[in-house]
Amino acid sequence: MKRKFLAVLIALLAMCSLAFVACNKSNGADGGNDGQIANENRVVLADFEQWAPDFQIMRLMESFGAVDVNADENFVKSGKQSAKLYVTGSEVSADNPYIYLPTKSEYLGFDYTDFRKVETVTAQVYSCAEESITVEMGVVVAINGIKDKDVQRAYSKTYTLSAGWNELVYTPDISYIATMAGFETFDGVKGVYFAFPKSGATIKADADIYYLDDVIINYGDTEKTIEKVTLSKDDAATVYKAGNAITKLLDTAMPITDFENKAIYFEFKLVSDGKMTFYFGNGNHAGIIGGFITVTKNGDSVTASTGRVFPINGEDGWYAWTKNRAEWTGTPLNTAGADTTIKYFLTGSASNLTTDVRIDWTSVKAVDCMYESTRDDVANKYPANAGWTAKPFNGIAMSEFGGKAIAFDFKMETDGAMQFYVQASGDGGAKSVIGRIQIAKKDETLTAKTVTSYTNKDTYVLGDDVGRITPIDGADNWYTFTFNRELWHGSGVGSASADDLVNNFIIDYTTTNVSVDGRSFRVADAYDLTRNEAARTYSGPAEINFTPIAFSDFDGKAFRFEFRMENGGNIRFYVRAKSGTDYKSVIGFVTITKSGDAFTCKNDSGKDIGKVVPIEDDDGWFAYILNRGDWHGSNLSETLDTYTVEKMVISSVESSIKIAVNRFSAYTPTRDERATYYDASSKVEKFITRIPLSDFDGKAVHFEFKPMGSGTMQFYFSDSDNGSITGVVTIKSDNNGTTTDKGTLTESGDGWFGLDIKRVECNGSGFNSTPHPEKLNYFTTFTTFNLPVLIDWDSVSAVETSRREVVFDVTTATKSNPVSYISLSALDGKAIHFEFKPTGEGTFGFYFADGSVNGGLTGTSSQITKDASGIRVSGGNGRLIALDDGWYAFELNRSDWNGSAFNNGTPTKVTYFTTFSQFSLTFILDVNSVKVVDSF
Repeated sequence: MKRKFLAVLIALLAMCSLAFVACNKSNGADGGNDGQIANENRVVLADFEQWAPDFQIMRLMESFGAVDVNADENFVKSGKQSAKLYVTGSEVSADNPYIYLPTKSEYLGFDYTDFRKVETVTAQVYSCAEESITVEMGVVVAINGIKDKDVQRAYSKTYTLSAGWNELVYTPDISYIATMAGFETFDGVKGVYFAFPKSGATIKADADIYYLDDVIINYGDTEKTIEKVTLSKDDAATVYKAGNAITKLLDTAMPITDFENKAIYFEFKLVSDGKMTFYFGNGNHAGIIGGFITVTKNGDSVTASTGRVFPINGEDGWYAWTKNRAEWTGTPLNTAGADTTIKYFLTGSASNLTTDVRIDWTSVKAVDCMYESTRDDVANKYPANAGWTAKPFNGIAMSEFGGKAIAFDFKMETDGAMQFYVQASGDGGAKSVIGRIQIAKKDETLTAKTVTSYTNKDTYVLGDDVGRITPIDGADNWYTFTFNRELWHGSGVGSASADDLVNNFIIDYTTTNVSVDGRSFRVADAYDLTRNEAARTYSGPAEINFTPIAFSDFDGKAFRFEFRMENGGNIRFYVRAKSGTDYKSVIGFVTITKSGDAFTCKNDSGKDIGKVVPIEDDDGWFAYILNRGDWHGSNLSETLDTYTVEKMVISSVESSIKIAVNRFSAYTPTRDERATYYDASSKVEKFITRIPLSDFDGKAVHFEFKPMGSGTMQFYFSDSDNGSITGVVTIKSDNNGTTTDKGTLTESGDGWFGLDIKRVECNGSGFNSTPHPEKLNYFTTFTTFNLPVLIDWDSVSAVETSRREVVFDVTTATKSNPVSYISLSALDGKAIHFEFKPTGEGTFGFYFADGSVNGGLTGTSSQITKDASGIRVSGGNGRLIALDDGWYAFELNRSDWNGSAFNNGTPTKVTYFTTFSQFSLTFILDVNSVKVVDSF
């Protein structure tokens, strides 16, 4: 049993998080567990005689190793047990491994955080080493979590251990501790910690072994006053010993963007002659500002291998090191990805510290540049005819360029040319994104053109002008090249994901000396493009990448782009969407054909699809528009919300065509543009946006159409199984106007009509199908359809309706009326609700029925009476609720239903409201009000 206990103990102590489950111990007079010390002179924080709390409150930090229960009396200072410590440590951390014992537990009911009367804290430590070992004892002032860096320590003392037992006597200076903790918020000491040197071991079997016993807090009679202490720079700094390495996680990660036109800065002191070799790194410990930088002290001289050092006035021996952002050359500038922050300060191997070093970590920050770096000083140099050269730059995510431009600064010394391209890198490897471009200089004039075909520097073809070149004020012969994202045409731009990093500049050749400021690559505002500037000429198969548009942005809209065809011919294309590495064809093949001045647009089945409309302000330019409802790609589905529409693929071109690559958009068309035209004698079977039938409860099915001549259109809305939901609707249009035999027509301007078919008017055969239809999916016409018409499919929706009033008059005797379909299962634990308005006095009895079973469901016990004394339920159950304008609501719990239909068949739904022959109260029933409500 004991072996099992020890196994569980060891496993738990290896974890950073240990639960508090028992009370602590105190000696002397009864002080309780509330942290108030009364007459007692000491508290045994841990003597390790019991599992809880002594072992259980212990926290192991900085890859400490493990702790076991020790019962070998040779290593017990008092009692029968002590703690056996196995010390390992982490080589990637500058901190030594340590353990701490909390001084407070709300769960266990002890609080020893008030150190104002504490004289000393003592502990017994046994060292198994033959040589002297230096350990550290101090206090914990803040515990913000279970991670190493969540624990704040302060005011440590060092002790030299000899072989065998050693007593550590720690005298806390409460004012000093409070100042280091943050004087304004200090609320006591949160723990006592012990730090041990790293052993170099990685497993328990190779660890250095120590024993810990009798950790005691000793109190005096005098309560110390906490006063704010002014710390010297030497005292406030963190001290690192010669021979040690530093791996410092900075308190706050600094985005590289914070350093735009600034410098990195920190303050340090080399205590004696020697050196510190360091770098600042990202989350992967890779150097961002450059390779290793060495700061060396030799007598009174302190120098740096890169960057600059400056003495700090009034601080003896303290220096500031700084380096301008323009001079940073670290490889993570092009590989850091989304993690473009400075997080770490590292010195690498232990040999890099050859002197004791003090560092003020609070001084690490971005500052204004303290010295000037010229553009020529920091530029990358490309000699004439030097051949292919690649230079990485600070990586920029592809997504950052949406609606923006890439820009960089360059200088060409004489007339000549350079050809270059830019790569993005990601999971799929390097990808050419902006395309191959040539910048040429002749007689002080610079031009940039696409390279449309390339074999070598002597065999290539130039194409359209591309990008903008602008001189940089105050920088002799320096220019900025800016290139809008929507014009990028590299072979890999379509396969580059939003997370890929644009990070590599490649000069294929140059015929003059060129300087490029590799640190100047940036996201810039896009320049305004005319339609002709944005146009690219296509005379064969091609892929056109445009700024991605979210699939959801097309809801109720259309896909649109602008083009120009000088001569007759056609272009055949499709459009795809992308999510990650997954591609979908969303607009299937379309062929736009120009014959004379007329255009036709058809799919591969010969069906008209989309429209070509002239652009009023630009002669010869047209727009192609395809409504979202008419997309017909092979991969089109309902669940493409994570996709972006981002590429037009041209499969063939007959005669050249110019396409403005920045004019692809999600377009809100006019109603006439949005609508689809159907000739007379057409048959329409249209999939529409799927709408759950529950959305129509108490509402109406709405759609808009525009008659374009005379004729009749018969149609119905149906579910996916083509079962009629609305029932057959007939619309007739002629010289006498437009009429409908079902629903309500309203004119909406410019020859358009809206038709509302109320939910209760939906009586198609699909309502009686099993299972009951769930969604409204299709619009279907009969072969007798002969009305030329425009139909706006985006208008199909559920709309609010007013009351649908049916008068039940005493002279009518019984009357039945259909109500909204309600499944009986939906009423379990609920109540049925309807609204009515009495117009006289008398009594009416009623019930709800299932039409397919033809029997009462709610029973006959409920009757409503109105007379001079008021209105009431005169029999059975249920309740009345007064509404506005003489209207009432009646509700009946499902549990109170007792109709005969339950014995006459298998009812599944509520479909009818029926009165009895003896009713004598005239009233108006709002059929649309029937619904399910909570029971009462």
